[in-house]
Amino acid sequence: MKNASSAPRTSLWASLLQVVTFPLRGAVATFSAFVILLVIFAGAFGYSWHRWGGLVRNHPRYALGADQLEVTQQPEWIKADVKEEVLRDGGLASLTLLDSQVTVKVARAFSLHCWVADVRRVRKEYPSRLVVDLDYRKPVAMVEVTTNGQRGLLPVDAKGVLLPPQDFTAEQTADFVRIAVGETLPAGSPGTAWGDPEVAGAASIAAVLGPTWRAARIYRIASLTAPDSPRGRVVEPEFVLLTREGIQIIWGRAPEREGAAETRARDKVARLAKLIEQSGGQLPTPATKTLDLRDPGGISAVSPAAPVSTPSAPQ
Repeated sequence: MKNASSAPRTSLWASLLQVVTFPLRGAVATFSAFVILLVIFAGAFGYSWHRWGGLVRNHPRYALGADQLEVTQQPEWIKADVKEEVLRDGGLASLTLLDSQVTVKVARAFSLHCWVADVRRVRKEYPSRLVVDLDYRKPVAMVEVTTNGQRGLLPVDAKGVLLPPQDFTAEQTADFVRIAVGETLPAGSPGTAWGDPEVAGAASIAAVLGPTWRAARIYRIASLTAPDSPRGRVVEPEFVLLTREGIQIIWGRAPEREGAAETRARDKVARLAKLIEQSGGQLPTPATKTLDLRDPGGISAVSPAAPVSTPSAPQ
């Protein structure tokens, strides 16, 4: 006679299967039993979450704070703490990592910051962290403006988006080429487009020039508008680069807006850099004091295509 202790023990799972399969017959009995058990467990889980889920959601471990956010390191030219400002002003304090829309809400909050050009991705990482991949805006120029009789400088990025002026000291403004396109003011607040095609065009030139503007001693990108062309008229603006030695460098249209017979932007920069290198590190002064970068055949010394009249630079 076998010992009772050696008899196979029936597990709880097997017992439950026997209970639910007892009234069933045929090949589908076991499958049906599993379905019934899943329904039972799902109902139990739903009831438990309904009753105690709030305690889990509100647990400090899942609250969204600075320690739970890993953000792309911001460049040195941004003085503000972007992450702290978004947490403070973006309505994220009440969010929890268990919120099904938390990545969408965090992405939206960061996209509204004036220094953020693009939110590439927001992803969750175990156990309780959000990783935010950002593309930051970079200042490329200072726009000369006049408000209430006072002249000043406002920073923009490569797309002509206004950046926060308070983040720049008076000394730092000297580190950027200036844009002079006549009477113009931004249409909105920092983080929004300036709203003037001439500002946008000049900003794109400043971006493609890169460090060459220093080597050429360029200090201003001005609008090359004929006297009889009112600003309200819809025309493709052209630009001229002005150096501290009084040389005018006719640039032409903005990058990617060139005419069919006009040299492309990067070729213009390459030619200008090569001319400076061949001249011992400085831009040679032509007899006419005017160089033209537009001709596909090369840089030429010409008479000014149109007079360029801009006020002296604000200090």
